[in-house]
Amino acid sequence: MAINFPSSPATGQSYTDTTTGQTWIFNGVGWASSYNRSSVVRQSFTASAGQTTFTVSGGYAPGLLDVYQNGVKLVSGSDYTATNGTTVILVAAAAAGDSVEVWGIANFTVANMPTLAQLYAEVGDAGATVMRNRIINGAMNTDQRNGGAAINAAASNAFAVDRWVYFATQSGKVNLQQNAGSVTPPPGFSTYLGVTSTAATTVGASDYFVIAQRIEGPNFVDFAWGSASAQAVTLSFWVRSSLTGTFGGAVNNTGYTRSYPFTYTISNANTWEYKTVTIPGDTTGSWPTNTLSYLAVTFGLGVGSTTSGTANTWAGSTLNAPTGATSVVGTNGATFYLTGVQLEMGGTATAFERRNYQQELAMCQRYFVTGTTSVYGGTTASGSFNPDLVGFTSFPVTMRAAPTTTRSNVTDTNCTVIVGNTVSGLRITCDITSSNVGGTQFDFASAAEL
Repeated sequence: MAINFPSSPATGQSYTDTTTGQTWIFNGVGWASSYNRSSVVRQSFTASAGQTTFTVSGGYAPGLLDVYQNGVKLVSGSDYTATNGTTVILVAAAAAGDSVEVWGIANFTVANMPTLAQLYAEVGDAGATVMRNRIINGAMNTDQRNGGAAINAAASNAFAVDRWVYFATQSGKVNLQQNAGSVTPPPGFSTYLGVTSTAATTVGASDYFVIAQRIEGPNFVDFAWGSASAQAVTLSFWVRSSLTGTFGGAVNNTGYTRSYPFTYTISNANTWEYKTVTIPGDTTGSWPTNTLSYLAVTFGLGVGSTTSGTANTWAGSTLNAPTGATSVVGTNGATFYLTGVQLEMGGTATAFERRNYQQELAMCQRYFVTGTTSVYGGTTASGSFNPDLVGFTSFPVTMRAAPTTTRSNVTDTNCTVIVGNTVSGLRITCDITSSNVGGTQFDFASAAEL
């Protein structure tokens, strides 16, 4: 759940987050960490309308400062100035409610160094610089299946973009598309996942409409969920909807026997808003971490009472959303857009981890890959060999498991293609059924999703 700081705090008032154990003090401008360390400076502010100046409690070393606005790193000089060791001044005034975070370095003092637990709570995953984000394709920029085209979603296993799957109990109630509606994405992003309701759907008690990503077991083993050492995690994302109110989702284990429904609020219609949710580690339940298992991050679009439950608490049952969450599918034409999704270890959201496109594509191809292949051998008469032609096509990466493969656009129907699937590629045999067939070519799509 998100950190719920007290409203209208007095200067010097403290607040302890019961999830992470971290204590914060209000300095008259924003909430700052209570442990005073001169080696690392970090402070969070919630801006007022038109605010440009932010005073950093304890100061900072000029030139050794990073500033983030709504999770996006700003550029020194062109977006802000920070030269006097005390204040940060934005070039463009902030909007009311903007999140402004300051990270910096001051003079080093051993006595003021934070504990390891405090660093975990502040930076997530002990400050890891790679694979902080356990979500793949969180920026929604890879779409191998559809190439940006819209799809009218069936009841299950419809992928709008890579790694993001739609599950539902009724077919045809939404359209899914990368960059649906062609709205301007939030700062620092060029793509988003778009959901558009195609009817005013009544959500029955046992109905559910959700989008989710299943994170493979080895990629969250360090969360230590299901043990006394379970770590808190933080989910952050950008969201935009034509509807306002309390929305929700859930985190689930393999088999959906453990669930944590969470809430977030969309305050302004058709406006990108940045959200963070902190989730305490689950100390019970089964959380296997092999390649057959997963942790599911789910966003509800309309969930009935059967799989809705109490928000912000772990439950030993299948829950997809908190009770009373807004139903997107309940309004014809309603929209729900999502991007910049990050799940990381620790009690504080950090800036979105950006990976180069080729790396992100390769991570997606572990679960789904498309391509064109061929097999040729110059055979001119059927029955000469059994099989007549044999070939092998390698995948660009090792897949999670031997995939299920579909074929299309076969160039010669007189060749019966038989495909054998392995994690590393396709074994292709071609039994020729007519003379004068020298080979064949076809497109393939291989899936090894969780």
